[in-house]
Parts: sequence; structure tokens; C-alpha cells
Amino acid sequence: MSTATSAGYVSADYLKALAQAAEPIKKRIRDLLALGSNSKILDAGCGPGTDTIPLARLLNNSGIICGMDADRSMIQAAQTRIQVEWFQNLYHYVANATAIPCKTNSFDAAFCDRVLQHIKDAHNAVAEMCRIVKPGGKIVLVDSDHSSLSISTNNSSTECALRTWRTQRLHNGLAARNLGTYAIKAGLLLESIECIPFLSRSYAGFRLGTAADLVEQEAVTRGIISSDQLDSYKSDLEDLDRANAFYSVIPMIILSATKP
Repeated sequence: MSTATSAGYVSADYLKALAQAAEPIKKRIRDLLALGSNSKILDAGCGPGTDTIPLARLLNNSGIICGMDADRSMIQAAQTRIQVEWFQNLYHYVANATAIPCKTNSFDAAFCDRVLQHIKDAHNAVAEMCRIVKPGGKIVLVDSDHSSLSISTNNSSTECALRTWRTQRLHNGLAARNLGTYAIKAGLLLESIECIPFLSRSYAGFRLGTAADLVEQEAVTRGIISSDQLDSYKSDLEDLDRANAFYSVIPMIILSATKP
């Protein structure tokens, strides 16, 4: 199974695997969206339909679910997934979150889940979500605070170097710390800011969910850490895993707001 592909981008398989582990976060997003039977919802950065398909099922072919993503391969993956299950209320299309091709005040709610970390101009993306949502509509922003990723390890210096690179390699790795700023600048009324810790006791799951292979190789290639340091770090994590003492945790920040 592939994981991340290049800095700032991830694969469809990676997103589907991560979504299974993140179901509590997905449920919280759905709750905050306050969905009605005829809601019109936009998923800005839908990937391979990770959230749009469950939402279409939840609304049972009422309302409208629109998913957009700038990556054409993601939209193709989403369309492939819905070929085996017909929805009359689900649409996917290629578009950029900073220039959403929808009319002003045309959606009841919009959300983006771990998308802003991949967008350099996140301010405009949130402003666009605000524009297309009707007054009184909900907007939910979710992102991972990569710079606060904590891993059980005896090799803290290497962990710190990798955590710093993991944050820097993304287009907007500190997005989770700026969600409130994005919302305020877009003119939204903040309702809640929550933190859900994303805990993993699985070393294999951690490596998949954090694209560890790619991040580590990039760090070695760029001279951030040496191959020997990486080998020692991984050996330590493997020892902890065998002793059932491995864990990792990353804060997931969830912001809910309303358009005035």
C-alpha cells in the first residue's frame, strides 16, 4: 500500500487507511455540521470521497453533497468508488479551494479535514468557504498539529529533528495553530475550538498514518539526520513496539464557526 507521494501530497490509499483510524474525528465533524435532511454540503478537499460517500449514505439520497479536490487523481478515485453504489445526491469535481467555482450563499455548510496544511494560501481557502455558505451556515475546519506530534522514544534528538522536518515539508505545516486566525479574517463567528488527541499504539499504524518512510528518507537525503541516526531511532521504536510500549499521539484541532 502506498502512503504519501511527495511533500504536501498524499495518496488515495493513505487517506482511506487514515480515515478508518480517525472515525471519532469524522463523527465530530458530522455532529458540528448540524446536518438536516435537505442540507447542501461542500467538502473542500474531498480526496477519494473519504467523507462525501458516508455523508451521502447518511442523508439517504436527500440533500446534496459536493466534494472538490485540486488533485484530479483523487476525484477519479472518488468516482471509481461510487460506481458500485449509486447516489443521486453526490457530486465530485476538480477545483481549487482558493477559487471555489460555486455561487455565493449556495451551501448550508462546508468543511475541510486536514486540507489547509497542504494549502499555502489557507486564508483565501477559508474565505472562499465563507463566501459560498449561506448566512447562518456552518463551517468546520480540522487540521493536525504536526509540530506537537509526540512519540515514545529514547532518541529524542532524532525525533525532534524529524518532527521539525515533518512540519516544514508541508506547504502549511502550522495550519492547525492558525485556524482561529483564518476564521476571524474570513469574518466568521467562532463557536468552538476543540482538540482530539489522535493516539496510536500500533507502530505499523503510526508509520502508515504519518508517512514515516518518506519523511525519514527525505530527512536523510537533506542531511537533517544521518543514516546511522535513523537506524538507531527505528531500532529503538521497534524495541518499544515488541515490548508493547510504543505509542504516538498528535493533536487534532477542530474549529466550528458560523457565517453571520
